[in-house]
Amino acid sequence: MENTFDKTAVETIDLLEARLRRIEYAVCGHVDEAANTGNKTSAVKRLGELEHSLHQLASRSRVVQDLLKLRASHYQINPHIANSFRRFAVSGFISVNQAG
Repeated sequence: MENTFDKTAVETIDLLEARLRRIEYAVCGHVDEAANTGNKTSAVKRLGELEHSLHQLASRSRVVQDLLKLRASHYQINPHIANSFRRFAVSGFISVNQAG
């Protein structure tokens, strides 16, 4: 049986991957199933694959590029404000794209 730390790390990576897939679906309208890393891969490799997937998504989407630039230029923002902004930006983007 895995220890608590290992289990928490796996669950955290699973949640990061699920978030990235939801963003990919919202931006592209589909999810690349081949990019699913699975639980058998090491944590370091899975994080690297997730980072690579995010860079690929950013290369295909101007919106994601702009959001990453905003976050990089305003890294000092309070995390609570940043989370609210992120939810607002993503929900606003989704509602705009669904309408059009």
